[in-house]
Amino acid sequence: MARIDVYRITGLMGLGMDVQQDHLGELSTRLVVPLLPLQDFAGAMARLNPGIGVDGTDFVLKTEFATAVNVRQFGQPIGNIAVEHDRIIAAMDMLVAGI
Repeated sequence: MARIDVYRITGLMGLGMDVQQDHLGELSTRLVVPLLPLQDFAGAMARLNPGIGVDGTDFVLKTEFATAVNVRQFGQPIGNIAVEHDRIIAAMDMLVAGI
């Protein structure tokens, strides 16, 4: 599993992005931020809920719904959005530090 990879996750509606540091790979859970299709989401806060493209489809990070997910629920990664690293970290900073 790799940080900023996107997965289809059993028990999670739609897609989830792994945001946990890779060096914590021995843990049985990973911190995941759900991705919702852009057309299904209204009222996004730009910094908290940035728009992200995955395989040609537009999604919104639902950062405020971040949750721990057991690694057994992860399928194969369907993409990596590391190119959006700075925006993803800014969203996490907004959630936990308000900055």
